[in-house]
Amino acid sequence: MNKDWGLEVVQDIWNEVKPDIAHAIPFDLDEAVLGVFHVGSHSHGTYIPPTDKYGIDDVDLMVVCAPPPKFKLGLKNWDHAEYKHGKWDVVLYDWQKWLHMLRKSNPNVVGTLWLMREHSWVNPKSEALKNLLVNRELLLSNQMYPAFIGYARGQMYKMTHHAHQGYMGEKRKALVEKFGYDVKNASHLIRLLRMACEAFESGRLHVYRDFDAHDLIAIKSGKWSLEQVTAEAETLFIRAERAFATSKLRKHPNEHYIQKLMVQGYLETWGGGADIGE
Repeated sequence: MNKDWGLEVVQDIWNEVKPDIAHAIPFDLDEAVLGVFHVGSHSHGTYIPPTDKYGIDDVDLMVVCAPPPKFKLGLKNWDHAEYKHGKWDVVLYDWQKWLHMLRKSNPNVVGTLWLMREHSWVNPKSEALKNLLVNRELLLSNQMYPAFIGYARGQMYKMTHHAHQGYMGEKRKALVEKFGYDVKNASHLIRLLRMACEAFESGRLHVYRDFDAHDLIAIKSGKWSLEQVTAEAETLFIRAERAFATSKLRKHPNEHYIQKLMVQGYLETWGGGADIGE
């Protein structure tokens, strides 16, 4: 296991898609990127390839950047960008915005701190991000309850109310028609609720689902009825509420620690001779 979060596999994935993104970003990504996280179904161990009749998964990346000073201290502000094309689903966040989302216990962002090492690449120069990953427990808190449960309820609604949304490809729409509900949203729903329960019960986030990936893949393959998914979700909502009531997690993420890292991340990237720009 790589101790420096510098695995070549994530670098190779990022280098493959970066040329398609770079022209739309107003600064040098090579200078600004602090970390790249291979998220989504690959990180959960639930990826279904497109060659499979149920395969609708993308290659998901979350990229964290520290833009040059003029995009933080001047009139030109940059805080995020998205790139979706073909198999790619890439989101890029400014370091400050990403940390604010972490502070609010956004499920997608909190999960990046608990990825398997092979799903993360951290710029060797970013001591701030490396420090954060080592001390990730400081960001777990009871604030995760409204964040995770709220997100799960959103997935539950989408599961049955978004049969033909524009973000869906034809294959996904066909699966909704076939099964009568969105199996991808259903899988997210059950995974999020189980992760929330485990966090309050054990103080850890289990992103890679080696022990229940078979369930989640079965749901994505339409092997669970809507009634089964709904019943499991209701059971998990109750379990999460009870686990939250006895949780030993801190009330809020350590904001002093986040503030310190936020400043450190920019200073490390910019250095003493940072170009303010025109």
